[in-house]
Amino acid sequence: GEAVAVVREVPAGDGQQRAVARDVCACGVRAGEPESTLTGEESVMVRLTADVFAHAVPRMNCCQERELDLRGLKIPAIENVGVTQDQFDVLDFTDNEIKRVDNFPTFKRLSTLLLSNNHVTRLSPTLSEQLPNLDCLILTNNKITNLSEVDNLIGCTKLTMLSFVNNPIIRRQHYRLYVIAKLPQLKALDFVKVKAIEREEAAKLFRSAAGRLMQQDVEAESKTFTPGEDIPSTTNPMANLTAEQKDQVRAVIAAASTPEEVDRIERQLKAGVIPTLKKAAAPAGGAAEGTDAMDTSPTAPAPTTAEAKDAAEKAAAHAVLFGSGGVGGPPPTQR
Repeated sequence: GEAVAVVREVPAGDGQQRAVARDVCACGVRAGEPESTLTGEESVMVRLTADVFAHAVPRMNCCQERELDLRGLKIPAIENVGVTQDQFDVLDFTDNEIKRVDNFPTFKRLSTLLLSNNHVTRLSPTLSEQLPNLDCLILTNNKITNLSEVDNLIGCTKLTMLSFVNNPIIRRQHYRLYVIAKLPQLKALDFVKVKAIEREEAAKLFRSAAGRLMQQDVEAESKTFTPGEDIPSTTNPMANLTAEQKDQVRAVIAAASTPEEVDRIERQLKAGVIPTLKKAAAPAGGAAEGTDAMDTSPTAPAPTTAEAKDAAEKAAAHAVLFGSGGVGGPPPTQR
């Protein structure tokens, strides 16, 4: 909380102080803490929650566009972007830990994504549906390897500026011609203007046998799994639930009073556990209050008839040998 306060107290005109305050907020340290304490062990990933968006720094950039600064927060994945309500032209995710560009709601205003210095390896095939007016996509210093990821941008018909600088993909043969052929509307690729002669060469290449063979190789690699890469979850945790179970989950969510409880419910659903509601136990000597509480712990199974009968026989045998309350102590069932 103190680190966030630093960001809000810094005057908007002092760029150096704003950068220092942003770095302090990103590292999660307290105001006034010595610089020597900013070790790598203290830097942890931050989930992109509504609270993070609330404390992010909005501004007008030099192009007179509304921009939201989410730099250097160690964000591992894009999520909960809907809380911004499509009020920004630019989202700056520079210097994070993002691996996939996906999970956006349908935003018609958002036109620029800044994702330099992340770990991006995949682009969503539905990005054009999520961001129909995407004009600029900066992916400098990432880990995109496959040319098949370029195919996922074909639907972005308004994309005019794209950067794959310092990605493994730029070392692929005919990389630049492939991107120009697939995205003919581009005006600049890797911060270099696309020339008319390059468009002609790209069209000529993909009319040839070499171009067709290259296309087959790209289609094959799109079906290849890269070891160590996260597998995206495409399964809805509630997809296989009955209508009664779905109503039960909705009731538990409605009863949740804190974000932590909602996160716990989400984890349970992903683990295949259906959360339930239970009545809170009445205090000793008082009336039951009838309040609902979430049952998030497993319930102990009731003893079977055979177990109850066996316990009764042991208690009777103990009473015969030692008498009730004798030197033998309490029955085995109470010991």
